[in-house]
Amino acid sequence: MAGVIVLLAVADPDILRLKVNVEDLLNREQRVLAHLKVLPKIKYVNTIMPRVIAYHKRVMESPAYRDYVTPAHRIAISCARFFQDPLAEACQLWHELPDENGLLKVDLHHLQHDVPREQLGRVITQTLQEVFAKCGLYVNKVRRSPHMEGLIQFVPGLGPRKARLFMKALTDSVKSRAAVADIIAKQLGLEDPADNPVIKNMYPFIKIQPDFRDGWFESEKEVCSGSGPSLQRQ
Repeated sequence: MAGVIVLLAVADPDILRLKVNVEDLLNREQRVLAHLKVLPKIKYVNTIMPRVIAYHKRVMESPAYRDYVTPAHRIAISCARFFQDPLAEACQLWHELPDENGLLKVDLHHLQHDVPREQLGRVITQTLQEVFAKCGLYVNKVRRSPHMEGLIQFVPGLGPRKARLFMKALTDSVKSRAAVADIIAKQLGLEDPADNPVIKNMYPFIKIQPDFRDGWFESEKEVCSGSGPSLQRQ
């Protein structure tokens, strides 16, 4: 159980006392300590966005959450995912249509309801684009994680429609940016992908790393990690 993190949802003032109680329990109970190589870390997680995700119809019916039938279960899963990758969870709620954009229902600021929805939506979209540009898209990780599919639409040059085509075609592990370019070129019917603006725009933001679930050979991992800036935008 090395590296275990226990998340406490920040829901009321008693959460501070609960954190102390859990830490005391972990430190004094020999029955617990006997099964742990490393003590778990106790962390707080904000529940504002996970609660919106748990009740948002489109997200509830998505592959990422349709197997979790109760709101409490969806909140718990979303809290864990939000702690690991808040951008991916936020992108699940985003939609190009204001009526479908779940991020407009998240309590971000006490004055947000005084801002026109279209303007607020544009600001949120711009913020997501800026954060995504700093993070990039780990293609192999997203391929196996349905809750991260929302990130693809923020790849420059794609957008929602091309993102759906790209995800549908992303069936196997990819080991180079060139392979990613070939996939999207075939989906869009491009004859000369090297000079296509869609490919050029998305190329710098694609990151290639082996996902532990793909079972890459060590030699393949070394080739990938040794390719330097040509494969990964720092």
